[in-house]
Formats: sequence, structure tokens, C-alpha cells
Amino acid sequence: MQGFSFASLILSYFLVGGGMFTGTLVAGTLKSPSEVIVYALLAAGAFLGGFVAARASRGSTILEPALGAIAVVGTIVGLAATMPKNDADLSTTH
Repeated sequence: MQGFSFASLILSYFLVGGGMFTGTLVAGTLKSPSEVIVYALLAAGAFLGGFVAARASRGSTILEPALGAIAVVGTIVGLAATMPKNDADLSTTH
């Protein structure tokens, strides 16, 4: 086993993101799920993706999966911050 692996970090990013996407897909197939159920499925998908990422990590540290998860959260926050605030911003005609 080696130290830090950048490839494992990238793998962790996509596994955690893929788990969250899968949780969102499952929530979308339910008929009118409550907001709590949607968030629970999103968290369960992220946890499952993070667990698989930790098991698949080449490095001997927990750092790669943790940084991968932080990068996913950072991406989501960044996307949410750049989204238009209301529907008026979505129109192309002014």
C-alpha cells in the first residue's frame, strides 16, 4: 500500500456523486415522496458511494474518499450558488 492516491480521489468523487444520483433516481420513481424521504435516499446513496469508494481506494488513508465527498459537496454548492434566483432570470426575452 502506498500513501495518497490522486486516482482514488477522482474515483471517490464519481462514486459518491453516482451514489447521490442513484438515490435521486430512486426518489424520483416513488409516487409523491416526502421531502424527508428524498433527502434520506440522497444521503443513503452518498453513504453507499462513499463506502464503495473507501473499499476501492488504493491508498492506505481515509483521505481520498473524504476529499472526494467534500469535492462533491463543493460542486453542488457551487452549482446552487450560480443558479438563477427566480424564474424571471430564466427567460431569454427582457
